[in-house]
Amino acid sequence: MESLKETLKGKEETVNSLKRNSNTVNSITVTDQVNHLVSSFGLEEESVAKVLAQGLSDERSLGYYRLLANNYDPQKLYEALSFTKLAATEGRLVRKRAIYFQGILKRWGYQTKFKEGQDARP
Repeated sequence: MESLKETLKGKEETVNSLKRNSNTVNSITVTDQVNHLVSSFGLEEESVAKVLAQGLSDERSLGYYRLLANNYDPQKLYEALSFTKLAATEGRLVRKRAIYFQGILKRWGYQTKFKEGQDARP
């Protein structure tokens, strides 16, 4: 125990410290981890759009989900999909899953209606 005590004596940071050490596992944020997983598994825009279309049982609107995937963070889209699936499982959906999904995006301030040739980002 003496050697551990001596080793820790020189450290100024604690577990609850606000300082970030890039050598520790805890310095990686959840967003960084998700973005890394998305890129490492090849979940590009097309794959994100397919997952959304299948998860919302709306394969005929694949082009719309492709547009969303091209312009918005996949993590937030997956989060909205997760909320939609949870609501469907709990029996809280009065309308289709796709409409509920769009409602979530609207509440978050995302643009959900587009004109032809229009980009989602301002």
